[in-house]
Amino acid sequence: MVPVGGEWQAALAASWDASNPKVPVYCALETRGLSSSVPILPFVSSTAACTGEAVAIDADHVDLVKPCGTEAPAYVFLKSTLQKQQ
Repeated sequence: MVPVGGEWQAALAASWDASNPKVPVYCALETRGLSSSVPILPFVSSTAACTGEAVAIDADHVDLVKPCGTEAPAYVFLKSTLQKQQ
C-alpha cells in the first residue's frame, strides 16, 4: 500500500534519511505570500531536508521557484550556491 498525504511525505523523508546521502541540500524559503496571504510552504516544510542553513528570500512562492531574471534574489542565491560547489 502506498502512503498518502502526510504519511507519504514522512515515508519519503525517512527513506532519504536512512539512505545516508552525501548530497548537500540547500534550501531557500519565501518570505511573502501570494496576494498578501501566508507563504505557500510553511517554514518546517521548506527546511525539512536541508543539510545547511536555510536562506530566507524576499519573494513569494512563484518568484522563488520561477525567478523573473538573473538579478532576482532567488536566481542570485541559486547561482552563488552552485558556484561554491565547483
